[in-house]
This record gives sequence, structure tokens and C-alpha cells, in this order.
Amino acid sequence: MEAEFRSFYKEHQRFVHHIAASQLSSAGDVGEVESLVWYDIYRHFERFQVEDPRGLLRRLIKWRTSNFHRTYQTFRRVDVQEERLYELFHSASTTLDAETRLSLQEALSQEQPQDISILFGRYIEGMTWEELATQHGLHRNTVWKRTRAALKRLRVFLSTHSENQV
Repeated sequence: MEAEFRSFYKEHQRFVHHIAASQLSSAGDVGEVESLVWYDIYRHFERFQVEDPRGLLRRLIKWRTSNFHRTYQTFRRVDVQEERLYELFHSASTTLDAETRLSLQEALSQEQPQDISILFGRYIEGMTWEELATQHGLHRNTVWKRTRAALKRLRVFLSTHSENQV
């Protein structure tokens, strides 16, 4: 099966790339969708062993790119919120009073070291989800979910801490 798959890959690689590239604007996005498509083909290779698999390939690529667009739109909505957080983190060193800094330090001390590293990488160093995922050996969605959960915990901690101080 390996030899047949390699032959199939060589024969249809350009076709898959061309279709994916026609539906996506970024080379990185094209590469990601291509990887998903080839993974699906490998897992279900017997389904693609037909006389002309281009119709099946088109449907698979169309499904993967539309799924990618939905996922990207979700990340894009979050990125707008992140820009505000990014600005807040960068301005925090000069605008926060000592008490608020201590509260933030206390809140961060409650977090896992890996989550702190992810938050620092995303909001201070400006790393992408992919870079963070690679650095921590996690999937991009896992990094994104851990970030969301950590931010929620920080918000809850800081809001209850500020209420207790009043």
C-alpha cells in the first residue's frame, strides 16, 4: 500500500495544491489544508483507488478548506479581542500601580508554568498559535483553548480580588 500511496501522491500532488491554492490566500494555509487532505487520503486510501479520483479530491479539498475558513473566522474574531489584551499587557508595565501589579503576580502564581509561558509568548513576545504549539509540543487548538481558559481564570481571580479589596 505504501508504494501505491507514494505513486498516487506524486501523480496528484500538483492537482491538490492547485485546488487548495485557488481557495485559500496564504501559502501557510494552503500547506495546512494540503496536510489535512493527504492525511485523510492516506487513512481512507482504498476509497481513492478509482479510475479518476479528481472528483473525490475536489470534494475533500472543498470540505477541508470550508472547515478551515470556519476555524479561521473563529480565530480571527478572537484575534480582535487579543489585540486589546496585547495593548493592555504592553501598557501595563507603565500604567499599573503597585497594588494591581501584586494582584496580577498573585493571579499568575496560581497558573501552571506552561500556561504562563504560553500567555507570555502570545501577549508579550507576539508569537503565533503555530509557534507556541511547536514550542510546547501541543496542537494549535490546544494552545488556543489553554490560553482562553487561563485568561478566564485570571479575570475571575482579579475581579474577585478587586471586590475583596473594596
